Parts: sequence; structure tokens; C-alpha cells
Amino acid sequence: MSAGNTNNDIVKVISKGRPEHISLDFERLRSEGIRHLENLATEIWTDFNAHDPGITILEVLCYAITDLAYRTRILPIADIASSGGSGKPWFEAAEILPVSPVTAKDFRKILIDLDGIRNAWIERAKPSDAGIKKLNESIEYLHKKPVFKLKCLDDNNNWDIEAINALASKFVAPKNAEGEDNPDHKVIVETITNVEIAGGEQDLIKTIDKIKTKLKSELKPREGNPLIDPEAIVKEIICTQGYFEFSTTTESTYALGFSGIYRIWLEVDDDIDPKSTKQTEKIIRRAMRRLQENRSLGHDFLEPEVIQNWKFCLCIDIETEPAANEKMIAAEILHRIQEFLVPTIRFYNFAEMRAKGYASDQIFNGPLLNHGFIDDREMERATLPQYVFHSDLMRIAMETPGVLDVHELSIKGPGTNGKYVQDWKVEIRDSELPNAEEPLKPLLDACCSKVQVHRGDLTSVFYGDALEEEYNGLRLAAQGLSFDQPGGPVFEGGSYRPDLGDYESIQYDFPGNYMIGSHRPHPGRIYATRQTQAYLLFFDQILSSYLSQLGRVKKLFAVQQNPEEPTQILPALFDAPGALELMGDFAELTFPLAAYAGVKHLAEEKEQLLLAQNEQLNVEITNTDDEVLQEALKQQIIQNQSLIATWKAMLAEMKKLENKPFAGITQLRKTVSEKAGNLYAEIAALVDKNVWEHYAALANNNIIRSLEIIGDPPAQRQDRRNKLLDHLIARFGESFSEYVASLLRADSNPEDNPWRQDFAEYLQDKARFLENIPIVGAERGRGLNYRKFREDKGPDVWNTTNVSGLQKRVSALLGMDAGRQQSLLGKLPYYFDITAKQPAQGRRLYQINLRRQKDDLTKKENPARRGPLMSSRDIKSLEVAEKIVKFLYQNIWKTDKLKPRHIPNDESYSQVFFEGEIPGEKDLFELFSRTVPNKEVLALHEELKALLSPRTTNDREGFHIIEHILLRPNDDRDQLLKLLPGCDFYETPKDPYSFWATIVLPDWVGRFQYPDFRNLVEHTFRREAPAYMALHFCWVNREAMYDFEPKFKNWLEEKAKCTSDECRVTEAANLLIEWLNVHLAPCICPDETPEKSICE
Repeated sequence: MSAGNTNNDIVKVISKGRPEHISLDFERLRSEGIRHLENLATEIWTDFNAHDPGITILEVLCYAITDLAYRTRILPIADIASSGGSGKPWFEAAEILPVSPVTAKDFRKILIDLDGIRNAWIERAKPSDAGIKKLNESIEYLHKKPVFKLKCLDDNNNWDIEAINALASKFVAPKNAEGEDNPDHKVIVETITNVEIAGGEQDLIKTIDKIKTKLKSELKPREGNPLIDPEAIVKEIICTQGYFEFSTTTESTYALGFSGIYRIWLEVDDDIDPKSTKQTEKIIRRAMRRLQENRSLGHDFLEPEVIQNWKFCLCIDIETEPAANEKMIAAEILHRIQEFLVPTIRFYNFAEMRAKGYASDQIFNGPLLNHGFIDDREMERATLPQYVFHSDLMRIAMETPGVLDVHELSIKGPGTNGKYVQDWKVEIRDSELPNAEEPLKPLLDACCSKVQVHRGDLTSVFYGDALEEEYNGLRLAAQGLSFDQPGGPVFEGGSYRPDLGDYESIQYDFPGNYMIGSHRPHPGRIYATRQTQAYLLFFDQILSSYLSQLGRVKKLFAVQQNPEEPTQILPALFDAPGALELMGDFAELTFPLAAYAGVKHLAEEKEQLLLAQNEQLNVEITNTDDEVLQEALKQQIIQNQSLIATWKAMLAEMKKLENKPFAGITQLRKTVSEKAGNLYAEIAALVDKNVWEHYAALANNNIIRSLEIIGDPPAQRQDRRNKLLDHLIARFGESFSEYVASLLRADSNPEDNPWRQDFAEYLQDKARFLENIPIVGAERGRGLNYRKFREDKGPDVWNTTNVSGLQKRVSALLGMDAGRQQSLLGKLPYYFDITAKQPAQGRRLYQINLRRQKDDLTKKENPARRGPLMSSRDIKSLEVAEKIVKFLYQNIWKTDKLKPRHIPNDESYSQVFFEGEIPGEKDLFELFSRTVPNKEVLALHEELKALLSPRTTNDREGFHIIEHILLRPNDDRDQLLKLLPGCDFYETPKDPYSFWATIVLPDWVGRFQYPDFRNLVEHTFRREAPAYMALHFCWVNREAMYDFEPKFKNWLEEKAKCTSDECRVTEAANLLIEWLNVHLAPCICPDETPEKSICE
């Protein structure tokens, strides 16, 4: 067995004391082994002395155990886990600890991290900040009291009988078992529709209460029918038919203030003039870009504003110590006063933050910055004052080292009428600015300040450039350095040990008289030797398996997992002495090319040797006159030539065996022996060696496969891998959906969960989730960056990975490839085009054609019949033609409208046609195929149905997230979102924009077809979404999705491109809002009926 790896850093001397653990103590292991033998085999084993073969085996095993113990107990865990640069054993601190900005402090940090920004503040926007700007610059507000309406009422407050019938059918069937009208159904419909409504929101609410009262009196228990709860019926009316409609107002007292809209204030560097648009424009753009990159879900920002400077001057008269540097003290006082009023926030590296007492997780908490780390305590102190207090300035001047007394201190600023004053409080305000309420940054102007210093009998006055230069130096030093590589925690890396799992058979540790290992067995003791080797092979297998598993620890606990790899390995001991004899008859062998090449090489050597002998014999014949000797030499030449021919014949036979399979080494040896004849003894060892080496090199030979099944059966492998992934994911406080795991357990039956994934796919999803934990964890609250652009300057909002953190996270948890913003509709195997025809006279006409996609290989087109599959009659308007094409994409897949018919006036020919009613058009639209003989029309009909069926598309599982706050009205042309009532009508928040999101999902794709999986999707969304977000789920069919996606894509692109100079987002937003208002998702309230026992 190979010795453990040594390292001077680990073992410097051999200890004289006994090892603490028995696994490292050879003598204790030997004694313990003998004690067990005495207890178990005393009757048949009486000699426990060192010369006994059994004791020798025990001693070798004890030595092997100490080697294993050395690797597991002496080697540091860092060595065992070290991957030597291959794979990823763990996440770095900078990967796993930071999170996207969440708090106001986090957003301030990412702004301060930008060049040119010293500090930043964030505050909630007021209604006037986020109001609806009219063309005349006046402001309208969203009214905080919306009007409640019912969809089942028309403008004249008449009930929609069809809608009420459908609602009643949810509680009781219209017909009973005998086919008669159900009286309860009739009572519900008549009770609701007979109630008259005067109008107005309060009247409508009173009407609903009146309906509930009447239903309580009218609905009676009937035989065979349970009592229907009127409360449930009223709740159903509110949930499925009710909505709030909003309006605008010019009265600010009735304004609805949006939540999640924030105003940003930026403090720029001292050398940047905040009044200069040219200087601040780039800074504002950079700040807005950074905010959009890190925007939280359901939040948005107004364009950042730069804080204006409130410049002031000081006049100070002080007395200093005799040895003081007057100029330095004068500048120090000014600097300390400025730092007190507006503290400078500086960056630190990791070592500096640790020295300040912060732990690693505290240092990395929040967003990862480019220039280092910021001390939270310093940020909390960095506020903008509203007043300058004279007492504070006096105190700071007195506390300056070297100052003995402050005789006088005066201040001059925008609010002092150009004079130095000693008022106890000076307001930081500039009446000349447009908005006097905006915050201002007090900025001390050293150039206009004066400091008179008395040092003993000497008096000095400092002002102007000399004072400003010294002051600016202190200001610059206070900022500190920025760090491109701020560092992180340093852990001592382990030594990579590629031979950690290496194993050498214990046979090599036995004395020579055992004739095993490197010692050849005695011909008379072959079978005894093989028996010993077979017995020791059992121990070899156990020990090698332990070491092999130890060598795989770095992979088993790495954050990059391959679920297809085995979790446990039983090494195939093909290199163990005697392995061929012990395993050969269990191996599915072949006669490889290497074996033939080896025999060929040996045959060529023999031929060369025999030819050389014949040349020498010919020389001897020539040189002798002895006829007897000559005859003997000639016979020898003939024998050599015969032997050469025999080798060639044997080689030809070996060629025939190339790649031929054999059921074990005995069969192979027998066949080779028959083919080789008398030469077998010379090639046997060579053939055995090459055959076995070739077999051992096969990664998937039958012995390895058998060992994989024994050591790591598929079901156990998946179970162990699942537990490993659970452990690794739990390290980061995450859980990969216990509910999903229970549904996708390895022993679940497909008929129980028809939508379930294959368990192997589930493990792949789980491994991807583990690998992406830094992203799905850090970005879980991040929203879509709707201002992102590609390198080609186009909006990066479609066919992109630019999606919200919630979308990435839910996609990962549900095993969906939905971490992209893209269409969920697969490419259709067909398309429509519009061709124009210009008649000799009159206006241009248009024709719609159905064609097969060029890359659709499901059907080869007949060259004689190339052209459209179906066409329309002439259409007079391009606008109408485009409207019809849209209708066709939404409805052509409804193949029940696709029918065959005979050609008028020619009963021997037929065609297939599609007929539809176009909204807004009087006449029915018709699309028809070419004419074919009657016997071919059914085949054409089936061909078109197969082409147009939705099953032929590759539609994707996925979803789209619409944040309502991004649809808020900011133009008087904007449409307003409607709001659905919640489960509790009176508790519904009357705000359709703040912290709302609609999730649009396809109801026909893959697992989404099954109600259980839909419930799982909604449950996962609610669990993973930020707690402040309310979600609407809108499950739509393919027709609605086809209508929605172009609107959604257009809105995203227009919103990304929108600038103050050009913006067309209003039209795009209105189309999307119109769609959302039509597809209002009804509230789903929990069933409060107590569950019945399964035993009842």
C-alpha cells in the first residue's frame, strides 16, 4: 500500500508518545485484532505468535489502516478539499456574501461608489413629484377613492344573465340527475337579477348586501342537496365580477401617493460646479444607470437631482500654543468645521474594516462596491444640516489641537445679507434658488475666510490662496484612497494531493516466502497462492474503496456538482497481483489490436533472428568441406525456414482473432492456443498482458459496470446525490422546495403526478440552483433593468438574460429555462404573408397566403404544386389585410374551423377552407386551399390540421412579469389600470400601482396544463417574492398570449428608448394597460371550509 503524503509543514518530528486515536496506533490495532480472534476462533486457532500466517495478514491490515488514518486524521481538511484549480470547491466571500441593494443605505453606497459623487440621499417621492404632468405643466393626481363596479352590469345597470348563470353554476348544477331544472340554480339567478340598482358605488355595495340577505331567506336545504352558503356566492360576485375604476383629480388633498417611487439627491465633488449642466449631466446619467441596474422589484426612481452649494465664509480670531504651526491650525479648524457640517465618506479596504471591529459577514453585507467598503456608522452621521449653530462652530474650533482660546467667530453666507454675523443659529437657505425647500450643502469657502492667529506676542492673519491651498490638502486627505482590489478574508490554502485516493495492493507488503505481490509463485504452489490472493482481494477492495472515496471528497462537497457522476466508487483492482487469474473468467474480453501488434512484433523479431541464423549457417556451409556437417547445417536452415513459415501462419491466424469477443480468459487462451499451436508458450504471457491491459483501460467494461451497480445503484445514487445537494444548498440558508422534492421523489409513480419531471432532471435543476446561488440569492429582490442597452445601442429588454431576480429565482426553483426575457411562443411551422396585386384598372388589391416555413421538414412540397397552401380572396385595404392576419394567427390553430367542401359546379373536385368572423367587419372571412380530386381532399385536410395544430410548436414553459409601478400615469393621455378587490372587500388597498405585479403564464404548455403544478407555481411565487409585493396571476391561452407578447415587447422597448427629447411609451403603455384591464385575474380566496377527516 502506498505511503501517505508527507509534508514538512504537517509532521516535523516523530512523536515518542502513543497516538491518541487507535486508527493511528499499530500496536493497539494488532492487540485489538488478536483479542477478537481469541474471542471468535479459539477452538480452531491457537497460535497467535508472529510467525503464524494469519497474524502476518492481521499485521499487514493494521499497517494499511494506519495509512488510511494518516490521510484522514493527520492531513488537514484544506488538503483533502483542495482541487488544485480544477472545479470550484466553494464560493469566495465576495461572491456569496454581498446582496443587491435593499435599504436606502445600500442605494446610497452604490451612488457614492461612482466617480464625482461624494454622498447621496434617498427619500420617498411626494404626490406632486410623481403626479400626472399635463401639457400646461399643471399637475393632476390619481384619486385615492376609486369607484367600485361590476363587469356583469352594463352602463344602464342591467344584469348580464349569461354571466350570472355561469356564476350560479359554480355552486349548483343547472340540471339535476333527472335532467330537470335545479330549483337552487334558478333561485340564485333570479334573486340576483331581480335586484334593481339605482347607481353609484355605495348603492352597488348596498345591493350586494341586499343580494346576500335575500339569498339567505330564499335558499333552503333540500333533500339530496347541501345548503349553499350565500356568503360564498357574494364573495364570488365580488371576486370574479368586481373591480375598482380610478379617475384623476386636481385636488392634492385627494391625491393617491405612490409607494415605491423615490427621489435622489446627489452631493458632487467640491471641484464640480452643481449649477453647471455640462458638468452634472454625465454624473446624473451615470447615477441613473447605476440605479436602474440595481432597482428593486416594484420600485422606481425619479431622475437624480444635484444638491446646490450653500457657500459660506468664516472669520475667526484664535490664540494658539507657542510651538504651534499657525497656518496648519488655521486650515485644520476650517477643515474640522466642514467635516462636522458635511462629513466625508471614505472607502476602506478589508484589513482596515477588520481593524475597526467588523466581522467578514458585516463587511460584505450589502452591495459589492468597486472602490472598497464603506463604514455604515460614517454614513449614518453624514446628513445635511438645516441650520448652522454658532455654539457648534465655537466648540469645534476650541477642540482643535494647539488652540488655547477662540476670541471671536463670525459667519457670512447667502442668508446674512453679505455681512459677518454671530447669530446663535443661521438657516441654510438660499432665497434666490427656484425651490427654497430643496436641501443645500453647506460648503466652506476657504478663499474668502480669514483666520487671525495669536501665538505669544506674534499675530498672523491667513486668508486667500495660501489658506485655501492648505485647506484643500486636508480635504483631499480626508477622502482617503479608493481600492480597485479591496481584498477579502485570506484563508490558508491546502496542498493539492492528486494521489490522495491512490492505492497499492497489500500483497506488496508481505514477505517473499508468501510468493505474492512482486514475488512469483512457486509452480507447485500456484493454487495456494491464488487462494491467498483471492482472500486478500476482499480487503484490498474495502481499503481501496475508502481511499477512493476520500480522494473524491473535494468533488462531493464542491459547489459545482454533476449529478450524473457516481457518489461512491468501488475501484476495479485490475492492477492487483493475480487479478487476471482471479477475474479473467468474469471479464467480457476481446482480442485487441494491441495484442495482435505485440504478437506481430515478436514474430518479426523471431523472423529476423532466424534469418540471421540462416545467413550464418550458409557461411559455415561455405567454409567447411565436411559433407555430414554441411547436411546437418542445411537441415537446420530448413527447420528455421519452416519455423519462420509457422510464425507467419500463426500470425495470420492471430489476425483473424482481432476484436473478436471472448467469454473470459479461459476461452480466449484456449482459442489462442489452438491457433498458435506449439508457439503458444512463447506468446501466452504477451497476449495475456495486452488483452488485460486493453480490458482494464475500457472505462465501461462489464466488471466496472457491475461494480458501479453494486457500489452505487442508480436509485441510491440519486438519493445520496439529492441529500448531498440538500446539505450543500442548506449551507447557504436555501431550500430547493420541499414540496417539489416530495412530488418528485424517486419512488413516485408517473400516474400519480403526470406532470412530474424525471428525477435525474430534477437533480440537474438542483445542481444548477446550487451553482447559481450567489445570483439567485443576491438578486432575489432586484427588478428588471428597463433602461439597459446592448453594445449595438439597441434596447436589451427582449431575448436577453436581463430579467428580474424573482424571475431567475422562480425559474431555477421550478426547473424552467425561463431566466430569459423572450417569447414563450415557439416558432410556427407556417406563416402568413400579404401579396399586392395591381389590376390594369382601379386600386391595388391584397391577398393573404398561408405558407409552410422553409425549414419545416415535416412535409416535402410537391414541386409541381409549389405555392401557398391556402389563400384568401382579394382584399381592398392593406390595413384590413393586416387586421385579418392578426386574427388568423390567433385563431387558425382552432382546427375545428378547418373543413373540406366540394367545388360548386364540379362535384369531382374539393378544397379545404377556413371561415372566421373578423371583429369590426361585416362579412365572414374565408381562406381556402387549392382544388384537389375528391379522393385527395381528406389527406389534404389532415395535412393542414397537422400543420396548424398547436402541438406542432415548441412553445416554452415560462412567464412574464409586469411591474405595475412602471405603468404609472405620468401623462394626461395615459390610461389607468383597474384594480381587483381582494378577498376582504373593505381591506383592499386602493392603489393599483404600488407594489403590484401581474404574472402572465401560458395555460397550455407542458406542466402548466395541470392544476396541481399551477398551484405549485403560484405558491413558489408568493413564497419567493418580496413580502411587500402583491401578485396577480393571469393564466392565458395561446390566443391571448399571442395578443399579449407583442404589446409587452413593444412597451419594454419604447420604455427603454424613452428620453426627454423623444418618447413614444404612452401609446405602447396604453395598449398593454388595455390588455391587462381586459384580462383581470380574479382573486383566489382560501377555502375556509374545515377539511373532513379521510375516515369519515
